Amino acid sequence: MAFWRRAAVSLMLGLVLAGARAVAAGPSEPALLARLSQIEGAFRRGDARGLRAALPSSARTRLELRDIPSAQGSLAAGQLEVLFRQIFESRKTSGFQFARDAVRLSPPSTAFARARWTRKASDGGESVDTLTFTLRAEGDDWRIEEIRSTR
Repeated sequence: MAFWRRAAVSLMLGLVLAGARAVAAGPSEPALLARLSQIEGAFRRGDARGLRAALPSSARTRLELRDIPSAQGSLAAGQLEVLFRQIFESRKTSGFQFARDAVRLSPPSTAFARARWTRKASDGGESVDTLTFTLRAEGDDWRIEEIRSTR
């Protein structure tokens, strides 16, 4: 019994010292899961206005999409809405889904979520990106702080 207690204490101490207290998002974070579902729907529909609802109103959001040179930098919500409208119009989304097992919470109020984004390319083929979203809690809600390609 003492062995298991020491092992558990060592494991917990290692996690604390490494600062790696990320845990999978679960039923205890319904607001986060609702926000991710809303983002998924906005991407699938090509709805830039719907995506804007997930952005902070008073802060800039960092964007880094490798295949889209104009999609780099820290932008205000209105700028991102215009940019994503252009992206959605030029490259129709054929698939977008968050990997539910790849959603991680990092105390005190940050979440990381990975999604697979498939778009129809202008040549008729498909382009696939893995996007990592960083979200921050704002009161009882979650807002996108960063979106970046992570291939």
